[in-house]
Amino acid sequence: MFNDWLQGNATGDTLIRAGAPKNWIVGDKNGAASYGTRNDVAVVWPPNREPIILAIMSRYDKEDPSMMMR
Repeated sequence: MFNDWLQGNATGDTLIRAGAPKNWIVGDKNGAASYGTRNDVAVVWPPNREPIILAIMSRYDKEDPSMMMR
């Protein structure tokens, strides 16, 4: 059930999922914190391999409204 929730999450379509090869299955949960801070945690299933657990957190150095939610 948990994997289904992660794989069905559409808010991460422009994050880890966007950079993964098309034939890989990606389930992720993303979020944001203070201004300019984003995170994405994923389980990635490459074909015929063990799953990969991946966590990325980023923060912009300067407050720039044009960079929000990219």
